[in-house]
Amino acid sequence: MDTINERFICHLTFINVLNKYQRETCVKRSINLPTKANAVTTSRRRKLKPERIKEKVH
Repeated sequence: MDTINERFICHLTFINVLNKYQRETCVKRSINLPTKANAVTTSRRRKLKPERIKEKVH
């Protein structure tokens, strides 16, 4: 549960702070955490662009 809470705090930091350094740290931290939340965001990104996937398949 700690990693999910860290990701949530990191997400809030990403939204609220417009500092480039903090934004980059947030991205690095979220990539380094192999959590279920990470898998969920990846699947959501895939669902957002189903047309591209269909074009590649056919």
